[in-house]
Amino acid sequence: MSAFGFAPQIDTIGGTASSNNGGNYAYKLDLYQVNDQAQLDTIEVYLDPQVNNAEVIYAVYGPSPMFAWELVWDSGRQQLTNGAGFKASPNVDILLQPGVTYAIGVYLTADDVEYWWESTGPHDLGWATVDEAYYAVNGDEWFGLPDPIFGGGNYSNSLYHQRITVTLPEDVDGDGVDELTDCDDNEPLAFPGNPEVSCDNIDNDCNAGTIDDADDDGDGVSVCSGDCDDTNAQVNPGMVEVICDGLDNDCDVGTSNNPDDDGDGVTQCSGDCDDADPARYPGALELCDGIDNDCSGYVDDNVVYTDYFEDADGDGFGDPALGQTTCDGAPSGFVLDGSDCDDGDVDVYPGAVEICDGIDQDCDGVADNGLPTTDWFADTDGDGFGDGGDVLATCDGAPPSGYSDVDGDCDPDNDAVYPGADEFCDGLDNDCDTEIDEDVVYRDVYADLDGDGFGDDNDTQSICDPDAPDGWAEQGGDCDDGLDFVYPGAEELCDGFDNDCAGDLADDELDGDGDGYPACDDCNDLNPNTNPGMEETCNGIDNDCDGDAPTEKDCDPDSDESLKGTCACDSGQPVHGLWLLLALVVGIRRRASCA
Repeated sequence: MSAFGFAPQIDTIGGTASSNNGGNYAYKLDLYQVNDQAQLDTIEVYLDPQVNNAEVIYAVYGPSPMFAWELVWDSGRQQLTNGAGFKASPNVDILLQPGVTYAIGVYLTADDVEYWWESTGPHDLGWATVDEAYYAVNGDEWFGLPDPIFGGGNYSNSLYHQRITVTLPEDVDGDGVDELTDCDDNEPLAFPGNPEVSCDNIDNDCNAGTIDDADDDGDGVSVCSGDCDDTNAQVNPGMVEVICDGLDNDCDVGTSNNPDDDGDGVTQCSGDCDDADPARYPGALELCDGIDNDCSGYVDDNVVYTDYFEDADGDGFGDPALGQTTCDGAPSGFVLDGSDCDDGDVDVYPGAVEICDGIDQDCDGVADNGLPTTDWFADTDGDGFGDGGDVLATCDGAPPSGYSDVDGDCDPDNDAVYPGADEFCDGLDNDCDTEIDEDVVYRDVYADLDGDGFGDDNDTQSICDPDAPDGWAEQGGDCDDGLDFVYPGAEELCDGFDNDCAGDLADDELDGDGDGYPACDDCNDLNPNTNPGMEETCNGIDNDCDGDAPTEKDCDPDSDESLKGTCACDSGQPVHGLWLLLALVVGIRRRASCA
């Protein structure tokens, strides 16, 4: 890579083949960039097939110090082979000085050939500019060019040359970058790759996108306007200095970011909580003055506090509920001891003399203690005996109302119960001897479930109460306590029960004929076909015991008797319904008379 920033390469300039008398001719120059200079590499001439057995001499002329042409290089005689195409010279390898005009000559010998070159310049190669001009020399007219090798006009119409000037880019300002690359080759501080310097009005890096007067933090103040930190929007000359943020907010080095205004040796950023008071800073001695001297965040901490209590009665002892803690001594009307149990009575305080008045003078929690006392017992029922579990001790000797000096009442709410009382049959321990209803007369009573006045001999209890309890009878002997018509002395009925509890049934309650009816209910207890349950037949016998025995006459359909039609003529027919009803009535009356 050259200093101009171009890679070495060969660039070709030259004309296009032209024709005259049937021949086509042209030339080319191959230029090469090397070591930041232009090097002429080769010279080429175009040979038409019609040109045979030609020779050529390639020559380069440069100005001499006396402004005359001087042969710089020649190729010597070169035999051109037949065949069309560009024929190149040997390597020239001549460095062309910038801004210097060179003459390039091609001397061609051929029969009946007219040859010329055309100007095709100027040429911009990017790394250099080449201007060219065409010259033709006829005969001996050399235009000041020396005869190269042939010795002058032996080659009519065969001497042609081209004059070229190569202009290479320069580095005018000496900043190491040529004028083609440099955006301002008259300013050594402006070239690609140079860091942009703010506020110098120079495009140092040759980049129009790089701002010379930037405001990168967008705070409205550019670097050229005094922004001392254009990366932080909190910093510019218009800002107010913020203490302890580590920034020069106002871009004024004279404004302290960490001041110690009171000169106590501790700055605000080091924790001085009042930089206007030299007596306040971390580590200062805390005083009882209502000020946070040591900057701990607490007022009057790390000092000795004492509790004081209001002494309203002036007895030297304060009210424990009205305390105040201070570090500067007792307030007016306050004392150290807060154990007064009545701060409204000057005679009441710990250690006071106890008197018999119902007041706790010495504040020990007990009134009138330490004095001679008498025990009194609560006598709620007024029977003269008190409850041993409800005691009142007094020091004045007088019995309180509702109290007795004798205890032992086992039922304080019943005036019939007390020690020595008469024992009654009442279920209570009247005399308080722990026994109930002792020394009274007991008797047996009998359970009377049917309420007939006689109880069951097998279900008894002993009582002392004058009256038997409900469901109990004074007399026993009931042989069936489930039937109220069975008891000793009851009237015997024709019902199959031992009504009077005699131990057996009456004779008329026996069933002699075994028909299921006793004699007292059977009109003929010797005939099993005669009883109230039998069906009446026309047999002249009172089968159903209704007091009437139907006959055959009664069954005659022509009879005028009152029983006409009551039974069928045939023996054994049932009695008419009316006669059955009459027989039932008669039977009931008979049964009643038997009973």
